[in-house]
Amino acid sequence: MIILQLELLRHDNLSFFSIDIVFLILIYFCHKSSFLKSMIFATITGWGFDYFIGGITGVFGISRVLVAIIVFQMSKYMDIKNKLISFVFIFVNLSSSNLLANILLNSIAKLPINLNLILIQPLITAITGIILMNIKTIRDILYEDKQR
Repeated sequence: MIILQLELLRHDNLSFFSIDIVFLILIYFCHKSSFLKSMIFATITGWGFDYFIGGITGVFGISRVLVAIIVFQMSKYMDIKNKLISFVFIFVNLSSSNLLANILLNSIAKLPINLNLILIQPLITAITGIILMNIKTIRDILYEDKQR
């Protein structure tokens, strides 16, 4: 699924269909691990996105690390069992990450800002995240105590 997602991101006309599974994994990782591990994982996934979509190296790395800091700090105070809060959390964080990456790409390479990646993809990803949270195995893993 991740390979399909990366392949869809290469085509602008199909990018609104993609679900950012890697971002959902990043949120889970930030929720469950230490700050340093979260930042390293965010950097690696961001650089991976830059490499696979053929973008400027570091653009998604920066945006994913900033979102990982926010997710890590807010996950201490957030009730992930509340589906509405989780939905808004995923949507706002992915939107802000994609907005920052689009602004950087626009200012560096003069690429147009893609509103599908700022509005549609976060909406579909947030809905998918809530659906995944309803699967018993995933729910049990998410709701167990943090190992920080």
